[in-house]
Amino acid sequence: MKARYLKSIFMCGIFIAIGQISAASSLVTYKKPQPRLQHSLTNSVQIQYFPTPNIVKKSRATLLHTNQTSSAMAGLDIAVTTGHGFIDDQGEIFSNCQIKGPSGRIYIIETIVMAPNYKEGTASDWAVFSVKTLRNELVQRYDIVKNVSIDGTEQLAKNNLPVLFSSARGIPHNGQQCILNSKKYAALTHRSHRGLLAHTCKAVAGQSGSPVSVVRAGQPVLIGIHIGHTFVLRVKGVKQAPRFVAYLRIFDASFLNAITILVNEHNLTQP
Repeated sequence: MKARYLKSIFMCGIFIAIGQISAASSLVTYKKPQPRLQHSLTNSVQIQYFPTPNIVKKSRATLLHTNQTSSAMAGLDIAVTTGHGFIDDQGEIFSNCQIKGPSGRIYIIETIVMAPNYKEGTASDWAVFSVKTLRNELVQRYDIVKNVSIDGTEQLAKNNLPVLFSSARGIPHNGQQCILNSKKYAALTHRSHRGLLAHTCKAVAGQSGSPVSVVRAGQPVLIGIHIGHTFVLRVKGVKQAPRFVAYLRIFDASFLNAITILVNEHNLTQP
């Protein structure tokens, strides 16, 4: 029997794999970022997974403004992150994952929606999830642009859009100013790379899932999430030495589709 999505129960929530999705098309203009507005807030939360009682693996997740997603999610936060933040070394969903807020309090993940055809380090390396609202936590929640497109964001990258990222050395506050770069600088030109962009932000291990953002009308707006680094030997027409280049996954309509499934799943499980 065919189904729109597959569902399995795990200790850290419900995992849902979703089917084929499409992106919207629109060009969005952003204002220059103003990092001073966000220094008092942590820009993301930490995902923790314990493969053994004495070992913890960490990544980051970015919280969204739930009033932009659905009023049906009252009492819950919605977050985006990398897919590999939920996958263990055997390729299975973590059975004991949790969120650690800036205060140190622990929150259990409710539901996870993975990108279709998940593959680590690719354009399908992302997920959205719900968690009980992080109350009284100094953590930033991001606006999203619902009609944003991959093509529009790629054009902004060609113009070297200034963006905000975590401070150097992995400190999770938006104190670092950097720019988006055309995906060719990271040799991300194959059609399978659609949705990925290069950026110049300095990132360290454990920062995958961290937000790359801008500020619009005083409110941080999510551009995408940091995925990792790729080693580039050379790029045709670009003079640069072999090096590691950071790249992100653009936040686009694919994520919104996943959030819709997340909301529907929440509604189905309510008494």
